Amino acid sequence: AKNSLQPRYPEIALNGERYPPPVLRDKLRKHELDLIVIYNRFFTEKSDSFCSLPLCELQQYFMVSDEYVVPEEDVLSALRKETFILDRVEHETPKELNDRIEMERRQWGFTGDTLIVSDRDSAYSQAEMGAGVIVGTDVSIMSAGRTLKNYNCNIPETLIAVWRGGETRSIVAEYASALQRAFRATETGKRL
Repeated sequence: AKNSLQPRYPEIALNGERYPPPVLRDKLRKHELDLIVIYNRFFTEKSDSFCSLPLCELQQYFMVSDEYVVPEEDVLSALRKETFILDRVEHETPKELNDRIEMERRQWGFTGDTLIVSDRDSAYSQAEMGAGVIVGTDVSIMSAGRTLKNYNCNIPETLIAVWRGGETRSIVAEYASALQRAFRATETGKRL
């Protein structure tokens, strides 16, 4: 997406960092970030203050070790009773982590214990080693090459780009459109 705008805007510079959803939203509101890419469920604020574009819809999966014995009937209910593995996010406060844990547990319906690990890669590794269930997408680069069984949890998620509404004709809006085109051009099965 950057390459499509670089000739017209040679000063464009992109810096990507991972923040928890509340921090992303706050940084966008405070003008510390010009654009965020976030799952739709984390950006529920609907107002003229913000513009958004859907980038892609991703299917969510419950992922477990390939050695995990899953019952043939009502697999999703069985998996929801297992340990839910969730990663810490850089810059996340203890309150933000606790709020995210509760939101995620409700979203996916987990009733078992929760295992918090240091980062996303560790979460996938823990699931791969049989410590519990992680929720992820099969196109995530983190899931590539893992020995995990994937169970479609029938809850699709939309990845969106969000920016402040006063910038609808700016380079930020153009970049969001370029991102949308890039996501749409990506063939099924390619890693994000």
